[in-house]
Amino acid sequence: MDCWLYHHDFKNVVQAMWTEGCMMYPGRFTIMKKLHFLSVKLHQWNKDHFVVQEHRLRRIESDIADIERKQEAGDLSDLERNTLEGLIRDQWQCTKHLESIWRQKSRQSWCHLGNRNTQFFQVIANFHRAKNQILQIHHNDICHDTLASIKDAAVDYYSILFQPPDTTRAHLGPMGFKRLSEESASWLESPVTIEEIKDSVWSCDGDKSPGPDDFNFKFYRLAWEFIANDLMDLISEFFGTGVLPKGVNRAFISLVPKKTEPMEFKEFQPISMILLSPEDKLLMVS
Repeated sequence: MDCWLYHHDFKNVVQAMWTEGCMMYPGRFTIMKKLHFLSVKLHQWNKDHFVVQEHRLRRIESDIADIERKQEAGDLSDLERNTLEGLIRDQWQCTKHLESIWRQKSRQSWCHLGNRNTQFFQVIANFHRAKNQILQIHHNDICHDTLASIKDAAVDYYSILFQPPDTTRAHLGPMGFKRLSEESASWLESPVTIEEIKDSVWSCDGDKSPGPDDFNFKFYRLAWEFIANDLMDLISEFFGTGVLPKGVNRAFISLVPKKTEPMEFKEFQPISMILLSPEDKLLMVS
């Protein structure tokens, strides 16, 4: 989550966890195991530092209100003024953490810096969640309204829809396509360099929701100095063997409503959603 980046010691925390992961999973080509280990550790760290942010913010705002009421009644001591300044700083930091969390969840790409838009982003995130639910569907003249029956009906409908066509595919044959020059072909087949991988990481939008591995490109930029060699090993292994890492081409079917309140599967447009982690994207753009 982007809010982790606001923590003053986050980079050192990640580096320590990564070092621990390297000791647990030594050797090359173990980056996926290390990332999974890091994800588990960071989720626990998140619970310890960020889950209580709402309660912490309310407590800070209450303390600020108490001191400001005292200020209206008379002058504050130097200690009280310093305390108020510290509370205001904590309030700003806590607000930015919460705003970042809900902005990512809502998938909104903008926010007014300095304004607390948490409620707006909460509404957007909850709207997306509600809109993506199928609570009732008609299939084979039966109304399905339980999770299990809706799943069974979806499997039945799309298993038939996605059956391979019973036709012979056309073959292009010798079409006389243009060929690359030897120089261009040699350039395409040249080994990928660490500089090219870094350029790919920095060219991607880092302010997106995390991928299936729980990390976005902003995280990879932060951790670049101690994660780059593992990424290089992963990508070099792919180009050397031609074998994709397991799960790179995984995809999910997402149903997009064609109309308001659809009641049949034919009223949804199925699209294939390929879940790409940053490592997968790097393999594609390198």
